[in-house]
Amino acid sequence: MEQGCRFWRVVVAALLVSTAFLGSCAGLGRVAELVTPTFTLEGVSQVRLAGIKISEDILTEGLDVFQMGRIALAATRQDLPLALTLDMRSENPLFNKVSAYLARIDWVLLIDERETISGSTAMHVELKPGQPEIIPMTFSLNLMDFFMDRNAPALTDLALRIASEPGHVPAGVGLQIIPTIDTPLGPIRYFKPILLDGIASTDDQ
Repeated sequence: MEQGCRFWRVVVAALLVSTAFLGSCAGLGRVAELVTPTFTLEGVSQVRLAGIKISEDILTEGLDVFQMGRIALAATRQDLPLALTLDMRSENPLFNKVSAYLARIDWVLLIDERETISGSTAMHVELKPGQPEIIPMTFSLNLMDFFMDRNAPALTDLALRIASEPGHVPAGVGLQIIPTIDTPLGPIRYFKPILLDGIASTDDQ
């Protein structure tokens, strides 16, 4: 009788392990669907240098004498702030059938292909299948911290070049990102960074 009970205990335990294993496989299958959103950069906007918005008028007519003086003074003080917004596009492919949730972006901002500031931005963005989301990423840095080898006119030209093509990302400007996606089994962080420079860079995900 005791041997019979042991036999059935073993059978039940095996069934429970098999069920758990199959359930975890199904869960992992769903997770595999959830970690495939693509990321690109769509454009640059809201560029400011030393608090001066780089407007269309400035791009066509140039800076006036007061604005140039303000920038020169800021550079002399070794504090030349640049602010800009990068529009990042994220898309969960239609074939996934389930939404993904973007929980966090770890990032490094590149300007003239030079690494500048870095950080981590928490968010909760639902990425529905086949519905692209534009996520504005706003940055602010002191150019003098990263471009000590350039003078005020050169850094002014850099800011003007960044702002010169609204809706586009100029060469040399980019983001290196590591996304974290929320899934039914918990958050999953991408294994390695993705470089975004205005051209789709999803092969390394």
